[in-house]
Amino acid sequence: MQFDGSGTEEMQRSALRPIRKAFAMELKRMMSMQIEQRVAIGEQGLALVKEKFSWSQVASSTTQLYNWALGNEKCLTSSFDEAGCLVTQF
Repeated sequence: MQFDGSGTEEMQRSALRPIRKAFAMELKRMMSMQIEQRVAIGEQGLALVKEKFSWSQVASSTTQLYNWALGNEKCLTSSFDEAGCLVTQF
């Protein structure tokens, strides 16, 4: 749902309730895990961020995007990977 300012504040809050409820449930689930499981999830998340968002990866993606915008490269496909990150192949 988009919040374009046309709805009332109560409508906007009610639209967010399911998201807040799901977030709270997931947080409770994670807090009930053993510390080792939470540490492992954190380590996996850190590894994912290092892989997807390193300076060299961001620079490469930005360069490809600029080249595409300038008409120097064709964008063949765009999709989302398992982490929800946009993957574009040039």
